[in-house]
Amino acid sequence: MIAFASAGTLCLTALIGTPASATILTSVPTVIGGLPDHPWSGAAVYFETSFGADSSSCTGALWKPQVIVTAAHCVMEEAGDPIVSPSAITVWPAGANVETVAPADVQVTFISAEWIPGDGEGTIDIAFMTLDKPLGATPITRLAKPQEVSTLAKEAALITYVGYGLTVPIDDPRQTSSPVPLSLSQPLTDMYDEDKTFTVLGDGVRSACLGDSGGPYLHEVAGELLLIGPFWGYSGPPCESDGADSDSEGMRSAFGW
Repeated sequence: MIAFASAGTLCLTALIGTPASATILTSVPTVIGGLPDHPWSGAAVYFETSFGADSSSCTGALWKPQVIVTAAHCVMEEAGDPIVSPSAITVWPAGANVETVAPADVQVTFISAEWIPGDGEGTIDIAFMTLDKPLGATPITRLAKPQEVSTLAKEAALITYVGYGLTVPIDDPRQTSSPVPLSLSQPLTDMYDEDKTFTVLGDGVRSACLGDSGGPYLHEVAGELLLIGPFWGYSGPPCESDGADSDSEGMRSAFGW
């Protein structure tokens, strides 16, 4: 699978690629194939957005104690629609088990978002949410610089995703999701361009999928934890279990700065 993200402007991008077939797993995996209790779990924030009678959940990156970076499609129903009211967002403590911990005593006070759909290149899907008080400390040191991401992409470096979301394919009727942030590390491809979109290569077994949008891709360099960009999309297995070439490993997309 490949994930697109970009460095420079924080933004989530959905994984773009050709859907691929995969066998639905008989045992429930995690973030499809991820692991709990990662030391960087405190960088992931679960939040819910109310769109009138409907609602959705996403992951965000706690960039600063009062700033969450996520995907624009988490705060807009459709591209071009108005951004939801800050009061429509409910935020949980960073890294929390959302089944046992109540929402945080914070309010979103301001949202800035830009969403321009595309097939990878030219896609923009990023949002910043400001809180009325600190949510807590974050393990993130700073945003990755575009040149740093370009170098990592050329090296096919492993980067780590941390977030909440489905732990089974999107067409699995169980719709099982994780109440805690889960992590997985996958290699960057060399598909890093002037639009600051990057992709992560999957293996058809492990991936960030539905509900993981906005979660951070991270990488540690010389003791600094860099926020490379947020996740915004997906295609192929294990997220999708039918409708494509079974040899495809899928792609995941994200947008950076």
